[in-house]
Amino acid sequence: MNNTTESFKDTLELIRPYLPSGIVRRLANFGESKLQRSQSFEGAVLFFDVVGFTPTTLALAAKGTRGIDALQIVLSNYYTGLLKHLNEWGGAVYQFAGDSVLVSFEKREGETAEEAALRVANCALGISNSIAEYSSNELLGETVNLPARVGLAYGVYQEFILGEQDRFLRAVIAGAPVDQSIAAEKQALGGDIILSSSLWNLLPASKVGENVNSDFFRLIDCEKCENSVPPPSRSTTEERFSDERFFKRCRRFIVPELYQRVTSVHKAFSGDYREVASVFVRIDAPLESHSDSKNFNDFFIYVQSVAASCSGTFVLTDLSDKGGVFSVLFGAPAALENKEALAARFAVRLMEGASNYSAAKNLQIGISTGMAYCGDLGAPFRKDFTAIGEMMNIAARLATLSGYSGILIDFQTKSKLGKNFSFHEVGDVELKGVTGAKKVFQLTSEQKNIPGLLIQYKDKMIGRKEEIDRLHKMLDSSIEKGGVVCRIIADAGLGKSRLTNTFIDQAYDRNVEILIGYCYPYEKFTPFYPWKELLSLFLGIFEDDSTEARVAKAEKALENLNSFDIAWAKALVALMGVSVEEDPLTREIDRKQKNERLFEIIISLLQERANKKPLMLVFEDVHWIDELSSRLLEKLAFRLSEMKVMLLLVSRPEGQFGEDSVAPNEELIRLKEFKSEEAKDFLIHKFKLDTSHEEFLDQILNRSSGNPFFLESIVHNLIEEGTLIKLEDGTLSPSDKTRDIQIPNTLNDVLLARVDRLQEREKIVLKTASVIGRLINVDTLNHLLPVEFRSQIDNILQSLEGLDLTPLEVTEPLTYIFKHIVIRDIVYNTLLHSTREDLHKKIASFIEKENENNLTEMADILAFHYQQCSDFEKASKYSLMAARKARSKYANRDAIYHYGKTLETLAQFEKTKSETYYEIKLELAHVHRQFGEYSIAEVLFKECLENKSTLNLIRSYTGLGQVYQEQDDISRAMETLENALRITGIRPPGSRPDTILKIVLQLTLVLRFSFFGPSYTSSNKAERLRLRCIILATLAKMYIMKDVKKFGWSVFTQYNATQRFEDPVRSSLAECALGQVFVGMNLFGPSKHFLLKGRELAEKTGDPYARAISLLVQGGYYMMLNRPELGLPFLQDSISIYRQVGEKWDLLSALSSSGFLYYFQSDFRTAKQYFDDIGEIASDLGAQLQLRWTRIWSPYFGYLLGEVEPPELEKN
Repeated sequence: MNNTTESFKDTLELIRPYLPSGIVRRLANFGESKLQRSQSFEGAVLFFDVVGFTPTTLALAAKGTRGIDALQIVLSNYYTGLLKHLNEWGGAVYQFAGDSVLVSFEKREGETAEEAALRVANCALGISNSIAEYSSNELLGETVNLPARVGLAYGVYQEFILGEQDRFLRAVIAGAPVDQSIAAEKQALGGDIILSSSLWNLLPASKVGENVNSDFFRLIDCEKCENSVPPPSRSTTEERFSDERFFKRCRRFIVPELYQRVTSVHKAFSGDYREVASVFVRIDAPLESHSDSKNFNDFFIYVQSVAASCSGTFVLTDLSDKGGVFSVLFGAPAALENKEALAARFAVRLMEGASNYSAAKNLQIGISTGMAYCGDLGAPFRKDFTAIGEMMNIAARLATLSGYSGILIDFQTKSKLGKNFSFHEVGDVELKGVTGAKKVFQLTSEQKNIPGLLIQYKDKMIGRKEEIDRLHKMLDSSIEKGGVVCRIIADAGLGKSRLTNTFIDQAYDRNVEILIGYCYPYEKFTPFYPWKELLSLFLGIFEDDSTEARVAKAEKALENLNSFDIAWAKALVALMGVSVEEDPLTREIDRKQKNERLFEIIISLLQERANKKPLMLVFEDVHWIDELSSRLLEKLAFRLSEMKVMLLLVSRPEGQFGEDSVAPNEELIRLKEFKSEEAKDFLIHKFKLDTSHEEFLDQILNRSSGNPFFLESIVHNLIEEGTLIKLEDGTLSPSDKTRDIQIPNTLNDVLLARVDRLQEREKIVLKTASVIGRLINVDTLNHLLPVEFRSQIDNILQSLEGLDLTPLEVTEPLTYIFKHIVIRDIVYNTLLHSTREDLHKKIASFIEKENENNLTEMADILAFHYQQCSDFEKASKYSLMAARKARSKYANRDAIYHYGKTLETLAQFEKTKSETYYEIKLELAHVHRQFGEYSIAEVLFKECLENKSTLNLIRSYTGLGQVYQEQDDISRAMETLENALRITGIRPPGSRPDTILKIVLQLTLVLRFSFFGPSYTSSNKAERLRLRCIILATLAKMYIMKDVKKFGWSVFTQYNATQRFEDPVRSSLAECALGQVFVGMNLFGPSKHFLLKGRELAEKTGDPYARAISLLVQGGYYMMLNRPELGLPFLQDSISIYRQVGEKWDLLSALSSSGFLYYFQSDFRTAKQYFDDIGEIASDLGAQLQLRWTRIWSPYFGYLLGEVEPPELEKN
């Protein structure tokens, strides 16, 4: 079997699940050369409805992506069980409406009506078991009960094939059994099976049930029968059938947009989460006879064509008690720019043409916009593409809302339509199944398009001077030497329309005739669209001109051309979309030849005009140009060298004119993003942004990556949500600098549309990479990708780099980067929650394995990925590791963030406050204290007092005491710390004799440890001793100001405590403190010994704080020796470390010691600078004592410098 046949077979297996099994069977019938458009069957029809679907959907949709994802997983399992059961009993699903299923059970060959009825009844009785596992679930705190109601009827019903073969076909069933099954379901409660009397009467007399009314019966049980339906398989007829022919026949039943998706999407990314505009169309027309089907099909084809012209995706045909309902999506499976406008245009055009179709009775349309799961729903062997979200329910309710007519839209849609549509407010309306009233509007009409280039910009264009100058030189060349083709190419938002508009404004002053043609996404299948308006302007044809007047103006233009008969005037007007009967001379000419002749006429008309006055032809957004217009542009570009014409083609880097040269001598202008300074200048001048908030400004710049449209969209979004507010002077200032900057939907649609146009393999790589982050490590990416893509990774990444989406960042290790962080975020946000979690888990496991010997360095990344995959235990573990790493590096803000995440994830799996919880909270409180955020720290320390364990109480009181001490609240600090000290097991000295006695005792121990070395105690006592040292060190800072003897006692006691447990950092601090005491006693020999030992320990540990203290006291030592030249280097190093780690209190001591040493050297200027610096820091800390130092010493040094007069000095 050749490869082509195998390819057909593979694709066939992908599309078969989207077709009713009955249709597949008939398509495979070897003897049937043409599928009948309508035929009758005898059998049963089952209508299955999910109870409570709408409120369940709305409740989970309110929980965002996680809720919708959870719902689609449950529904997929639910429907897999159901459809498998129905399939086993011979059911063919014709209609799959998300919350309901319509199933045909044809009476099989050789089967009696009674046997067929019994088979279907047995199938119905087994439904509850098939869905039992999934009908009740606990999802995200919501109890999801999905009981079913089943209606059954028997009789003769019709199958109709609707649609246009060139577009797609849709099989539906209709007739009395269909209506009766739907009516039966309406009589049911959850779990009920209701039968029509026609089916009930066919069942054996042993059936068990009860009468509901004269037409319906509730089935409880009936005689069991063997399932005689063979398991689904390819029939022998189908095997004989030509695979290619069978494939082509099946393909006609798939909507083209969905065929592209079905045959290319990878199963791991088969659904996504995106914003879509949903349109529901409802009509009253019945569908029971051949004449009905003819009228119904005519309207169906009309809906098809209008949906296609507006880029909508036809997803559902629902024939029920509501009438005929069609569902069309805009923005799925591929994103659309201006999806709301396309949806509204579709509705308006449908409404305008409805009067031509007898089937379109009481046409009513509902439109709603919102986030939805977009993907397959059902079983592997029978499924449909659908959208699940609140907006689907709202749109459906609006289309069937009684008492209203026309086009009803919700507020979300209305807010995005702008000024191109007219509507009036209906008011707040209660919708069935939707909580709370919804504001509803009636859409009445569409205004005439307002071309983008005609917008008058009020502000001056910023930048692009070089490009403007180039355009003027091209225009000069086209006037003086001959035609010029210029392509302006840029991604969405880089300002190509703004640049073109500015150039046109300037070109009007240069005696040039300017003609403009516009291309729109919704007109890309409208032949000759951009030329119509351009030629109307060229010929002087106006909108209110009659057909005769239009033809007369075209004839007058042709009179100036000797080589063309004026009979072509009508053909030219017809090409411009005017309904006119052509002249016999042109009427019968082959369409292709006629177009070629008309192209020659148009080019000749342009050349004749350009001979009189130079022309500039501008075509905007030619990436959306139709095929006919494109061919004319190519011909014009080829002939341009003979004409005084400048042809300006404005495009994105996609489509024919974005990728290929139009003419050999064309000019090309590629717009790039603003540089950082240009982007900042753009923001400041366009929006008058407050420049004092640098970090907030940088956030906007980073998110926009220098793209003007991104910049504008983000700022407008911030204004609308109230994050940016206008001050009295007109500047915009942030009201909340910490708020995350969100991606506006306008921006989302533009970028997502670009991603959706990529090849499937590129999309998969991009989606997978988005989970890694902005930087894409290729080794990590390779580990995550589906196996079949790994060998292609280099080619795919190079392709994405060529598209300027993910340029190469570094070669070692090989790493790419998302050019725009916004693109990464948009792609990531489309991923289903389950897909995200799976990929995050794989990344985390991979990073863990690759870095098992260096997990601390990767802790923050691991914490992030484990949190994203909801592995909260590991997330908590690595968040704590990251917090402690940040704290050790004195990165306090990072530490606060990671401690917060640790507590957040800990709460997910620990329901009670454990020792670990309080330990983390204490560490967090200390970081806030070190960061100077005392009020937060105090609250946290007091919360920790809830835990009454001894060690926790010591830690909590110690932290509180340090908070009070650093705020200069000495009395509260000493009281709190002495309380903590008592809990450690020692009592602080009281009276003077008591203090002296305690000093003597401690000095004895100092001598003992000095001579005989440390004597370590048990590990359980060591922690209490360590805490005692911290308390004593803090008390010593206050005792030195209050009571020198207590200061000595605290230092001796601290030193002795460090000799009983091993902690080099604490020992270093104690040695230094002891040396400091001996300096104060003028015992410089012992002092030097202890200071050197303390410094050696500090250097050995590498602890920044210990090193800074050892340097500070060493400087103090030389200060006491009056050797400033030796002391200053130590103090400078100490100051440098304190500034680096953010320790401000000890920094004040180092600054004051340095200031005095400069004073001793008579360097009053530097001394004053140091005390001024002390004043600023003390003011921030609220340190009153140090502020008093500044107020005394700074003026004094100013006086010594001759800058302060004696009276002012005396006053200070």
